[in-house]
Amino acid sequence: LATGIATYDSPVPIAVGRTSAFDLRDLNNAGQPDLIAATQAGVALLLGNGNGTFQPAVIDNPAADYAAVAVLNIDQTGGLDVVATNSVSGTLDVFLNACDLPPAFTVTPPTSVVIDSGSSTSLTAIAGLGTAPISSTWQRDGVPIAGFPGLSGEDSPTLSFAPAAPFQSGVFENVAGNAFGQSVAGPTVVAVRPSPGSASGDVNNDGSEDFFDVIELLRLIDQSQD
Repeated sequence: LATGIATYDSPVPIAVGRTSAFDLRDLNNAGQPDLIAATQAGVALLLGNGNGTFQPAVIDNPAADYAAVAVLNIDQTGGLDVVATNSVSGTLDVFLNACDLPPAFTVTPPTSVVIDSGSSTSLTAIAGLGTAPISSTWQRDGVPIAGFPGLSGEDSPTLSFAPAAPFQSGVFENVAGNAFGQSVAGPTVVAVRPSPGSASGDVNNDGSEDFFDVIELLRLIDQSQD
C-alpha cells in the first residue's frame, strides 16, 4: 500500500472474530504494545512479540458480545486494566490486571537541596505503584545509610535530616523493591552549608574529627601537587 507519504507491507490478518473496537497498550509491562480487542465472542488479549507480531489470542468471557473497550489503571496498582461494554448483559465488564509488577514511584525527591547546618529537612520518595509488599531503602553515595549520624527514616519513604550537618552532604537515592524487581528515585544532591564562622576538621566527612582526617588532608595536599 503506497500513500505518497509512506509505503507499507501487505496486511497480516489476526484471527479474533468480528471486532467492534481495539486498543494497543503494554498490558504486562514488557516494553512492547499488546493488542486488546472487543469481539462478538469475548475480549481478546494478544501479547506483543515486539516485532509487529502477536502471540495467539487469549479470550476472556467468550459468551459475551463486546462492542467497545477501554484500557486504564483502575485500581492504581501500576498495571493497565480493561473495561468492555457487554452487549448481551447490558453491563460494563471490568477486567483487573493480575500481572505482578515491580515498584514504580508516584512521588520523587528534587534533584538538589541546599540547607543550613543545624536546620531540619527531609526527602520523600513514594513507590505508590507495584505489587505489595514494597521495601524502601535510602542510600548516600551508593551506600545504605543505616546508623548514619543525624539521619533517620533510612528504611522508609521519608528520610529526615535533624539536625543537618556538613558531613551529611552527598548524593542520595531511594531504592524501592519487591519480589518482581526494583526502582530507584533520585539522585538528589544534598549540600549542607556550614554555620557562619564555623570550621570543621572532619575532612573525610565521616562525622568525626580524628586521625583519619589527617590522612585525608595529606592525601588531598599530595593530590593538589600532582
